[in-house]
Amino acid sequence: MTADAGLLALLDRALAMTEDRSRGVPVDTSVHAMFASLRRQLDAMRAEVAAGEVMTVEQRNSLTLGVIAVREFEADDPEYCDVLCDAVFRFRAG
Repeated sequence: MTADAGLLALLDRALAMTEDRSRGVPVDTSVHAMFASLRRQLDAMRAEVAAGEVMTVEQRNSLTLGVIAVREFEADDPEYCDVLCDAVFRFRAG
């Protein structure tokens, strides 16, 4: 798989939105842990795409950010939910 510029841009947008929304969240909270998990998954996805590598099926199936996005953000922050879900969908389809 070669680096997909559109997917990289989408992942960069998701990372920026995650950073923006997590700013000011107290460190010792479950909300901080959730944003940290989202960031780790987005970082891993971005690294794979940038390197032109492919995660194993098991690794791709272990991504939970789509579920987190729908559960936590669909009602109150649909734009963020959509970006996260689009990133996961495009990444898995890649």
